Amino acid sequence: MVKHRLFKKNIISIGVICLYLLPIVSVSANSNFQKYGYVFKSTRSVKYSRHLSTPLITKVMHPHTKDLYFKNRETTHRGVKYIGLQRQVVGWTFTKGHARRKTFRTFYVRRSAVKKVKTVLAQTSIKKTPVNLKSSQYNFWTYPRGTRQSVKEQYRGSTYRFRTLYATEKMHTRLHGTFIKVQTASGKKLGWIYQGAVLSGRYLDPVAYLTRNTQLTKRVWVNKKKPRIKVASLSQDNQLKTLIVQGEDNSATVITIDPVRDTYYVLESNRTRTKVKKTSIKCYSPLKVDR
Repeated sequence: MVKHRLFKKNIISIGVICLYLLPIVSVSANSNFQKYGYVFKSTRSVKYSRHLSTPLITKVMHPHTKDLYFKNRETTHRGVKYIGLQRQVVGWTFTKGHARRKTFRTFYVRRSAVKKVKTVLAQTSIKKTPVNLKSSQYNFWTYPRGTRQSVKEQYRGSTYRFRTLYATEKMHTRLHGTFIKVQTASGKKLGWIYQGAVLSGRYLDPVAYLTRNTQLTKRVWVNKKKPRIKVASLSQDNQLKTLIVQGEDNSATVITIDPVRDTYYVLESNRTRTKVKKTSIKCYSPLKVDR
C-alpha cells in the first residue's frame, strides 16, 4: 500500500513538472515561426534593457518606424506591460563569406509604443512551374528575409543557374517584395529566392534561346573541353546570315552579316540585349557556307 502511494505521488510530481515545462518548450519551438513582427508607432521611443537581478534602465532611442522587430518575450513592471524585441538574425552563409551570425540583445519597450504587423502579406501554393535563374546574384533562403526572426542562406544560386527548376509557392513579404519557393526536377527543395532573380520557362542556353524559332539552316560547333562555349551559324541557301558566339558566362555575341557593314549586339546572361552596333570593319565576306 505504501509503495502504491509513493508510485502515485511520483506520477503526480512528474505530471506537474511536465505542465510547467510545456509552455516553455512551446514558445521555444514556435519562436522562429512567427508570421508577424512589430514596428514603432513614432520615431522617438524609450528603450529599456532588463537584467534578471537589476531593475529596468531607460535609454532614449530614435528608431526608424519602418524597421521590423520580432517578439522574444513579454513582462510587466509596476503594472505596465513591456515587450521584449529583437532584430532579425541573418545567416549570410555565402554572400558575406560565411560571416558569423550577429546576435542582438533583447530590449524592452512599452507595449503601447509598438504595433503588430504581418511579415507575410500573402502566401499561396502555385502550380508546379518551370523557371530558371537569370543571375547568380541571389541565393536560396530557408525563409525570405524579414519574415522570420532567424533566417539563413542554404544554397548558392550559382550552383543551380544553368538548369531548369520548378516554383511551387509564392510569398509576398512586407519588407522585400515577392519570393518564390523553388525545387529541382528531382524534388530537392532549395528554399526561397527573390522573384526578380528568375525567368519563367525552362532553361535554354543562348544558342538554343536565339535560334528556337528560326527557319534558317543552323549549325553548331561545341568546344570539347569547355562545352558551354559554342559557335552557331544561321544560313539560307548556303549564304551565311548570322553568327552566334556563346561564352562560358551564358552570354552570346550575335553578328548579323550584311553586304555593306556587319552589325552585332550582345545577349547578356540575364537575357537583356545591348544596342545594335556596327562593326569597325567588314568582318565577313559574303562567302557561301560549305555543305
